[in-house]
Amino acid sequence: MRHLCLVALLLTACTAIVPKFVIFPKEPKPMSAEKLSQKLGEGLTEEYMKVFSNETFRDISLARNTGQACPSEEIVQVLEESYFPRYIRHMKCSNSGASCRRDDPAYCCIQTSIKKHVLKRNSLMVEEENGEYFDFWNKRTIDIGVGCECSYQSF
Repeated sequence: MRHLCLVALLLTACTAIVPKFVIFPKEPKPMSAEKLSQKLGEGLTEEYMKVFSNETFRDISLARNTGQACPSEEIVQVLEESYFPRYIRHMKCSNSGASCRRDDPAYCCIQTSIKKHVLKRNSLMVEEENGEYFDFWNKRTIDIGVGCECSYQSF
């Protein structure tokens, strides 16, 4: 599989990838969701990510902060069409920054998160495979909110 530059102005930036400018006879094909899932690898976490809007997230204990000093709420972020997967579930801290211990104001609710990879389409490059051209996708790191904790904050 080769990666090729689409724009002549970027030729110098792409020299390490391909030493010459290439004219493509047709538009690149979109990559299938299955192929993008393979490209992303183990990064697709079904508890927090989904490919299609009609899919459901894998069940997680959404009630883990219920009744606690620092509750969290579910928010689904819809990314632009140039991202894969597009649907990201965040567990956002409902009272971020609020004091969570009456006896000690140094304790407050803080957002907890994980870093995960998504793919972002690069419209200036394509992938060539068996004489066919496909959209080129780069990995990007995003933060996903996974809950809220009562934590000591030094001033």
